[in-house]
Amino acid sequence: MERLSLTPRPPAATLRHRRVPHDYGPHRDPKGLAVTTTTVPARPRRFDWQRLVFLLTVVMALTLLGLNGLLLLQSDWFSGIFNQNLVAGAASHFKTLNHRIHDVSFGLLYGTGAVGLLTQLRSPRANVTGMFTAMVPWAALGLVYPLTKYWVPFGTTFQLSVTAIFGGLTLSAVLLHPAGRDLRRSFQLSQMNPVMVGLLVVAALPLFVFTTTNISLQREIATGDIHWQLGHFGFMAALSLTIIAVGAVACLQPLGWRISAWVAGLLPAMLGALSLVYRDQSSSLGAGWSLAAIVWGGAFVASAERVRTGQCSRLAGLPWPAYCRPSQGRVTHDIPTTSASKPRDR
Repeated sequence: MERLSLTPRPPAATLRHRRVPHDYGPHRDPKGLAVTTTTVPARPRRFDWQRLVFLLTVVMALTLLGLNGLLLLQSDWFSGIFNQNLVAGAASHFKTLNHRIHDVSFGLLYGTGAVGLLTQLRSPRANVTGMFTAMVPWAALGLVYPLTKYWVPFGTTFQLSVTAIFGGLTLSAVLLHPAGRDLRRSFQLSQMNPVMVGLLVVAALPLFVFTTTNISLQREIATGDIHWQLGHFGFMAALSLTIIAVGAVACLQPLGWRISAWVAGLLPAMLGALSLVYRDQSSSLGAGWSLAAIVWGGAFVASAERVRTGQCSRLAGLPWPAYCRPSQGRVTHDIPTTSASKPRDR
């Protein structure tokens, strides 16, 4: 086994060091660094039971999410397995146009949790943002249920059970995450980009109004309304809270934050596109707000990509994975950057 030691070559300018998580292989020779190798005896590795249980938890959650999707899209396959009322209720999804916006929004909530969990299958230490992204929709639903008094409508038992199962599995994955305590420490306020924060603040107010409006509809609307019976207004409120929360995670820029930026941008853009197609359906945003949601989503993703490109370009002399694909290990290396030397007062 070889241990890598990095000896910086001091340039004429003053050196400043900042720590970037990266694993330099013995075959790499970054610009401005003298690389030497030292042979050290290899240590036996212990089997990581925590990582195994973590991966099993993630796989179990993804499997159940896939089965839930099959239940909605191919309900006939489960006619002899589950309760007939449950199968009949699942079969009604994506069948009628008057529920299309609500059905797709419901799928976006579940899809956000699935995307976050998928990022944990490979390099979970380098994608801690995905773990928080996966937890957001279940936390939003758990908050919306008591606010909307979601105990009376039809199908509440199934929805509450599904939310509890997926939320519990995702929370277990958070507690078992290989990053451990470093999961919380990955958030740094100093890395927040003002453009992304400004865009999030601009969207927060209309999203908050959208949330409170749907919560009021779910609490106070007449019991004969089919959307009230199915809890659709509560799902729309949870979706808007998810957009705000995932956008806030992206602004904090922990490791792997690019995925949360794309999710935060695509969710409102897809909702806006649905509202343009189904303008006369319940929970449609209208033409003006639909276009605004699409533009905002594109602007948020574009600003995130610009920030990420700038971060990578500041490490132009280093190998490409130095920032964009950080290693899974906890070891960090000092990366020297030069700055113009200032004359000293004598």
